[in-house]
Amino acid sequence: MLYRLVLLMIPVIVRQYQTTKAVRRGEAKKEIIGGRPSVVVWLFAYLTLLGFAIKQLATQPLTWWFWVGYVVFWAAVILRWRASRSLKGFYAEAVVIQDDHRVVREGIYRHLRHPLHLGLWLEMLGLSMMSETWYSLPILLLAFVTLLLRNRNEERLLEKYLGDAYREYRRTAWDVTDLIFRFRW
Repeated sequence: MLYRLVLLMIPVIVRQYQTTKAVRRGEAKKEIIGGRPSVVVWLFAYLTLLGFAIKQLATQPLTWWFWVGYVVFWAAVILRWRASRSLKGFYAEAVVIQDDHRVVREGIYRHLRHPLHLGLWLEMLGLSMMSETWYSLPILLLAFVTLLLRNRNEERLLEKYLGDAYREYRRTAWDVTDLIFRFRW
């Protein structure tokens, strides 16, 4: 059973290390303008799904569905790691506008807006798949709705603070909210 827990905890530890490293680099915070409720919801959802996955690891044999979830989880960890590297010092858990804020178009941000949020949700999807329980679906849905609302809020705020530069970026990079919301600013 111990090796099963290690299988699950390695990507969690890797992700936390990358997040902590990114937070330390972003020291020039100017103004926190929101986002804290989404962090609370995501933390609740993540820890609950992690608990379900650990319970599955401890009590059931590993199935092919577990391994598919594990691959999804690792792919999401890699997505978030690449996004963190591209952001350099602009990462913060809350929505923060920094003194030297600008539109980041390097790395994964050339193609995706908010890849950290998408990666976090995909990690939760992977955990949900690994847990193999229907109880995880409402929690996953709550995390997804939170992702949509957080991204939509950030879109508005970034456009307000960064103006035309962000509007142009929004036309060239994709986000999951593009599938759900039609922005008319």
